Amino acid sequence: MWSVITLLWSELLILPILWFYLATRSVHITLLLVVCLVVWEIFWTLTKLLFFKDRPDPMQYKNIIWKVLASSFPSIHTLRTCIIFLFSLKYSLIFSPIFFIIYILVATSRIKVRKHFFIDTVWGTIYAIWVFVLFFVLIWMFNFC
Repeated sequence: MWSVITLLWSELLILPILWFYLATRSVHITLLLVVCLVVWEIFWTLTKLLFFKDRPDPMQYKNIIWKVLASSFPSIHTLRTCIIFLFSLKYSLIFSPIFFIIYILVATSRIKVRKHFFIDTVWGTIYAIWVFVLFFVLIWMFNFC
């Protein structure tokens, strides 16, 4: 069950983004979410390279790409679903409890499938909050909304 949760809500990221669009009915807001996630993808890659930490079940790596994938810190799955939850708090309050439950399930699934330690999911959440706030401060500064 935990592997399915991880797959549906993190690996197949299009599903939560599509569901977010259906909840908000706004292309503009959904594009903001996608841009936020893409910007974060660049940042987390650098974070995983600089602060490499083995997973609970360590993975072997032969090159820099595999090294990024083998790093446990931070939990990107948790971060992605937390960002989607935070966007739902701002733009779709009715659906935010559902997105919160999904966020908790995904964070738990990452620990249960032994891809992350608890602290990795905590830092994934902290980074998500930081990225969310920074993203909207930048939007406000440049009057994109």
